[in-house]
Amino acid sequence: MVTTFSISGRAIRAGFILLAGWFVLEIALMQLVAARIGWGATLALLSIKGGLGLLIIGIMTVRGFRRLKSISEFKAGATSFRTVFGLVSGILITLPGLIPPLIGIALFTPSLQNWVLRRMIAGRAEAGPNKDIDLPEHEWREIRRKKLATKARSRKASLEAKPPSV
Repeated sequence: MVTTFSISGRAIRAGFILLAGWFVLEIALMQLVAARIGWGATLALLSIKGGLGLLIIGIMTVRGFRRLKSISEFKAGATSFRTVFGLVSGILITLPGLIPPLIGIALFTPSLQNWVLRRMIAGRAEAGPNKDIDLPEHEWREIRRKKLATKARSRKASLEAKPPSV
């Protein structure tokens, strides 16, 4: 059985529009930065940024190969994901422009990495098997919350009757 993958024309047009908008945003941001600090300093900043991104990619690649070198010690946990985050952030920092490096620097921070890992783990848990528990009728009971509702209403009525003193 052969499955084919096709993208609709609407999705292609939306992709082109988003890409064109990104280019326009990058050009406008580059113009603003260059007007503020000058074209020479802007080009120097972009060159330093590209070199820094390549350095991060190199460090993360060496770190990843070092971890893969000893298969017995390799754990497919958060440390391997952190190496991947480092590689992706290095690639984003190396890309031309000013917006991808900001995303890459943000992705390099441990707090954002932890947030993304938590979201990935939560997504994996939701995609897992059904977590419903089937119990016979004699093993469960429904708890009603009428007492809480009546207490809240009586408190509200007492506050309306007598305003609190300040």
